[in-house]
Amino acid sequence: MPSIATNCIEDWEEKLERIIDETLQEDMRVIGGIPPWVQMYFERLLQRSGKKTVMEVFPNFSLFIYGGVNYEPYRASLEKLIGKKVDSIEYFPASEGFLHFRINLTPKICCLLHAVAYFMNSYPCRRQVTLAPEFSLGRG
Repeated sequence: MPSIATNCIEDWEEKLERIIDETLQEDMRVIGGIPPWVQMYFERLLQRSGKKTVMEVFPNFSLFIYGGVNYEPYRASLEKLIGKKVDSIEYFPASEGFLHFRINLTPKICCLLHAVAYFMNSYPCRRQVTLAPEFSLGRG
């Protein structure tokens, strides 16, 4: 979910309404996306359903898969919308491809997909890029 037809809608407001149409009566157990977009989805879902929490709409919801932005600024508001803490898994989406994912819930350790990194590293870099220490692969 959403369907291919809904996924192809360019207007975000219209797309959001169609996603809610498609999911409102489903048994959603896993929900994934970019946290600010999921927050908008949850807010609109609760508005349309008249429920107070996502757990009231989707009682079997137990896993949130997220990526694209830092989750921490959204954690408290999403947990409040959901109505309880649910397990979460981080992934790193990029226009270049699927780069890494977290392989366990604790500790927060991500698995780099080496074939993707190798492909991306095969192109010369025309500008200096500085990575935060936790994202640096190092040499060796």
